[in-house]
Amino acid sequence: MQRSIQLAVDARKEYLASLPHPRIKPLIIAASLGSYGAYLADGSEYTGSYPPHVTVDVISSFHSQKARILVNQPGIDILAFETVPCLMEAQAIAHACKTDPLLSQTPAWVTFSCRGDMKGEVCHGENLTDCVAALLDVPSIVAVGINCTDPVACETLVKIVAHIAKGLTIICYANSGEEWDGEKKRWIKRGERGDPGWYADLAVKWAEAGARVIGGCCRTGPQHIRELANRLRSRAERVP
Repeated sequence: MQRSIQLAVDARKEYLASLPHPRIKPLIIAASLGSYGAYLADGSEYTGSYPPHVTVDVISSFHSQKARILVNQPGIDILAFETVPCLMEAQAIAHACKTDPLLSQTPAWVTFSCRGDMKGEVCHGENLTDCVAALLDVPSIVAVGINCTDPVACETLVKIVAHIAKGLTIICYANSGEEWDGEKKRWIKRGERGDPGWYADLAVKWAEAGARVIGGCCRTGPQHIRELANRLRSRAERVP
């Protein structure tokens, strides 16, 4: 993780040096902090079904320790608590960001992994509204949203977040839309799901729903981001 931050810093420097004119908007580097389930390596980051001994305090301590290592790396602009699958983890992140002196002074975003059934629930089954609400009184959390979720469901989910998270930046970066086979540990492509054009068409709807930071998660690559950027750039030129 520390090496990846240095690579990002180097890439940013190289890109900025290649521009014919100075860039007006800053290029922000986010330190990725995956869910507690990713640490368990049992697929529970996609379900939120943690063992009984895993409490708010356990998860809060986990995130605090990991975040502290990354925050001390030069070049980090914001922490990204991502693929959060359950209300308990949202509460744990809120607790860490309020009580840890270093984290309380470091901007952060929190994004949730959600079910794709349009019911507005995170992977563990709690309402997305309740999960976002758990973060609203934390000054250092400046953005909230969705990641690693079926792209088809994201328009509805972004609208839910935008409705409750007044004043915060809304983020959305879905997975490619392919299906994950947890048993065989492989991705399954069906039809046009996963195609860059298909993904970009959906992402335009996320922007219309209120998302202001848009990208890609699992199984998306440079071709998705390129198509996405072109599509959103064209939209921006058309919208007054």
